[in-house]
Amino acid sequence: VVLQDTSLRTAYRTFRSLGLRHLCVVDNYHRLVTFITRTDLAEVAEMLVRPKVMRMRDSAEALSRSKCQSDMDSPPHSLSAGDSLNTEAGEAMPGSRQWRRNH
Repeated sequence: VVLQDTSLRTAYRTFRSLGLRHLCVVDNYHRLVTFITRTDLAEVAEMLVRPKVMRMRDSAEALSRSKCQSDMDSPPHSLSAGDSLNTEAGEAMPGSRQWRRNH
C-alpha cells in the first residue's frame, strides 16, 4: 500500500523489492484510490524514458555521421609489401591500442 502522493520511483521500488503484481494506492485517510499494476508502471516508465533514449540515439547517430564524414575526408591508407597487417590494422581500428595512441 502506498499513499497517492508517493513518487513513481518509490512505487516502482516497492514493486521490485516486494515482488508485487498489484499495489494499492490510498488517500491520506487510507481509503482506496486505485490499484497500480506492473503493466501500469512499465507503461509510465516507458513514456518517461523514451524521450531520453531518443535524444541519446539522435546524438549517437550525429556522432557516427560526423566520424564517418571525417574518415571519408582522410586520405586513403595504403600498404606496401613489407608492412605488417596486424600493425596496420591496429592503427586503423578504432578502440585498438595503436589507434587510441594516435588519436
